[in-house]
Amino acid sequence: MMRRTINLHDNFVSFGIPFLLIFSLVCLTKTSWFHQYPKELSIGITLDLILIIPFVYYLLIRKKAIPKITVLTIFVIGLVVSSSILPLEQQGILSLVKKVVVPIIELVVLVVVIYKSRIVIRNYKKQKNEKLDFYDAVKIALKEVVPNKISLLLSTEIAVIYYGFFSWKKRELNTNEYSYHKKSTSVSILLGFILLILIEIITLHHLLSMWSLIAAWVLTFLSIYTCFQMMALLKSLSKRPVFIDEANQQLVLRYGFFSEAVIPFLEIKKISIYEKEISDDKSITSFSPFGKLEGVNMLIELFNKTEFNSFYGFKKKYTSLAFFVDEKHQFVKRIETIVAKK
Repeated sequence: MMRRTINLHDNFVSFGIPFLLIFSLVCLTKTSWFHQYPKELSIGITLDLILIIPFVYYLLIRKKAIPKITVLTIFVIGLVVSSSILPLEQQGILSLVKKVVVPIIELVVLVVVIYKSRIVIRNYKKQKNEKLDFYDAVKIALKEVVPNKISLLLSTEIAVIYYGFFSWKKRELNTNEYSYHKKSTSVSILLGFILLILIEIITLHHLLSMWSLIAAWVLTFLSIYTCFQMMALLKSLSKRPVFIDEANQQLVLRYGFFSEAVIPFLEIKKISIYEKEISDDKSITSFSPFGKLEGVNMLIELFNKTEFNSFYGFKKKYTSLAFFVDEKHQFVKRIETIVAKK
């Protein structure tokens, strides 16, 4: 109990002092002194927020278990605060930092993540862990670099780029892996979404441009990026199959890089072929991110309620989970054989 109290106190000091300093600088901009010397104080406040306070934070956490990469979080907070509280005409240094320093930091973080991902993949291959793929490695690597919630967001964005641009090699299934995209409607649904978005882009861009050209281009960019996400997801379906992990006594369900459920064999109450409409039973959760739009042919029931990871780290709770597997009879037989041994 005392140890927990000490840890809470240490964390409060580590985070409290930087935020107290930031708050004091915000208050300074509201004083008459700031209005008398806006140029000089703006330079000082900018340097304090993006340089001095992150450095003070680093000194506070350097001997603690808090990830050092969180210094970047304080730096980003400093950028946001300084952009909000300083007059536009006094943001010269801030603009320079945004144009030069921020891209360099982003590049460094990306290089570190890729480097750590390669190390993780290499280590797992030495251990002959065949279930690890690029997306898994990126998630592991990012957890060592940034806080967990941020790592889930970044890993998804990196997955979009990787599967969209770089992952072209055909992946052969192992005996303990099962595809779910060849006989399902997932490919058709994704292609349909992509086509629908592309058709609407032209019309919406034209209509919005009559009101705001900036808004029209922002929406167009977001629509194009959504199409790219759908294409990356489509490619990832064949790269990330369902995996029966006998070594770790668990079933790993995947839907590209959108969803993943890890189910211990001991938690499986029943697994069966299921080809009904899941909308008829509210107690059943769809594993697919497209819900009832996509058909299912498998149902797995657990002893206890649990959750699986969905898009961008969102979690969904379930007791009964419906999903699709191409070779359903082989899949059920193998799972039942394994569970029966327990």
